[in-house]
Amino acid sequence: MNFPLHSDSEVPGAHILEIFEKQRKKDLSLFEKVKDDLYISGFEGLNLQQYIDARSIFCKERHVQPCIECNLLIPVGQHILMNGVLLLKEAFELCSPGVTYTSAHAQRKLLQLPLAAIGVGVK
Repeated sequence: MNFPLHSDSEVPGAHILEIFEKQRKKDLSLFEKVKDDLYISGFEGLNLQQYIDARSIFCKERHVQPCIECNLLIPVGQHILMNGVLLLKEAFELCSPGVTYTSAHAQRKLLQLPLAAIGVGVK
């Protein structure tokens, strides 16, 4: 799967990849609970578009292709960029097909991207 790359004048391309590599070494399954029903990613330094670009480059350079994990996770980020929001369960089902959904597991997986999760009481 090919993912379009977008340049951003704020952070040069090589620097985006450097930030991505540094951040992915952190335990990104740990996220911050800001208050009840508001969680933010521990990923710092890149916005979502920059993350998608960096992960796409990193995947093409370092992973055996086709890379299933990146090919499932990147479209979730792209969907959020295009639509602004995606229910946690829907996002989890897109990037973890066939895996039983729990909100805790979904938060650990999806908050590895530079995102926030907000509880809105939808069941």
